[in-house]
Amino acid sequence: MRDLLVLSGGHPYEREPFAQLLASLGDWNVTHLMHPEAEQAVAGGQAQDADAVLFYDMGGYTFADNWVTSRPPSEAYRRAIVDRFKAGRGAVAMHHALAGWADWPEWHEMLGG
Repeated sequence: MRDLLVLSGGHPYEREPFAQLLASLGDWNVTHLMHPEAEQAVAGGQAQDADAVLFYDMGGYTFADNWVTSRPPSEAYRRAIVDRFKAGRGAVAMHHALAGWADWPEWHEMLGG
């Protein structure tokens, strides 16, 4: 069985339909992490062994009191993601993921957007 790491959060979305989508993937052992825990887990090595990573997140944002703030990811998170992409390891970025990490320009370059 292949391991899929799913990162979500940082934006509102319909959780039940997304959970159904993940359940329908078949022969995958799915680990679903939400921000801010997702960033901490990836920084700690969680993405290293996954066969694929699915980004359905909008990392780096906090929505509160009708105000949005942004911040860059931790250095450990950046290194883990950059190393994964440099190694040619599998990843898919969906929808909001391209808008994530506004304070990390390399993120958008890696995704091609």
